[in-house]
Amino acid sequence: MERIEEHKGIEDYKGIEEHLEEHKGIEEHIVIEEHIGIEEHIGIEEHIGIGEHTGIEEHIGIGEHKVIEEHIGIEEHTGIEEHIGIEEHTGIEEHIGIEEHIGIEEHTGIEEHIGIEEHTGIEEHTGIEEHIGIEEHIGIEEHIGIEEHKGIGEHKVIEEHIGIEEHKGIEEQIGSEEHIGIEEHLEEHKGIEEHIGIEEHIGIEEHIGIEEHKGI
Repeated sequence: MERIEEHKGIEDYKGIEEHLEEHKGIEEHIVIEEHIGIEEHIGIEEHIGIGEHTGIEEHIGIGEHKVIEEHIGIEEHTGIEEHIGIEEHTGIEEHIGIEEHIGIEEHTGIEEHIGIEEHTGIEEHTGIEEHIGIEEHIGIEEHIGIEEHKGIGEHKVIEEHIGIEEHKGIEEQIGSEEHIGIEEHLEEHKGIEEHIGIEEHIGIEEHIGIEEHKGI
């Protein structure tokens, strides 16, 4: 079933998004993510606790995401996005995509990496990438099971940042990934998912569900 989801207005997350997302197969992300507008992070994006997903987002079967996600508008995060949960990758997660930064990506903080970050694809920075702020990875981003990838999850993604991506806030990863809203949804994306409007996150986007990938 092909589906086109167009978000041409303002998408506020001030409530609870409940949807059960079950994928009974191979989950392929052959996604083109284009950021043509201005993506500003003016709030605090903190990773403080353990990423508990109390809603169930299970990928048990075949879930193909041949999705084109276009962000042509302004995506502002003026609220608090806290990730206090646990995110475990027990399977194979391949990034065979091209991650191109053609615009200006400014980080108004310090970006510290204490782990291993491997890129098997091509990561090209054609624009200006300035790290002026504080993007601290102080805590532990622990992956203890609750987003488990026990199958194969391939990300053949093209991420293009053609606009300006500014991080004016503090992006701290002190703990795990907390989800206080419950996201339970059954969604299969075989169509085009376009975000042409303004997607604003003005409130608190909290997730407390369980995101398990038990597929192939």
